[in-house]
Amino acid sequence: MVSALKKGCYTGQEMVARAKYRGANKRALYWLQGSASRVPQAGEDLELKLGENWRRTGTVLAAVQLNDGSLNVQVVLNNDLETDSVLRVRDDEGSMLTIQPLPYSLVEG
Repeated sequence: MVSALKKGCYTGQEMVARAKYRGANKRALYWLQGSASRVPQAGEDLELKLGENWRRTGTVLAAVQLNDGSLNVQVVLNNDLETDSVLRVRDDEGSMLTIQPLPYSLVEG
């Protein structure tokens, strides 16, 4: 099923609109790409690099390692992150993930 979020009605439309206009949407779905020593599991924590430190910032929803060795991770993060943010999987100090552009905009234009 495909929904056009700007046309007509769809299931949950009132709740989505209410959350949007009240400023309650503080998190968003992101696509990360990079490398890690292992494929993270759903529910694992992610950490954001802040200077020399790391801070817990999100949760893995799904991950897959491609034949070329690159890791693609679907995550939920705060929606105010900078696009050049560096992240890693918690307890995998060798991992490095960066935010990839989505095929759609999070901001209405």
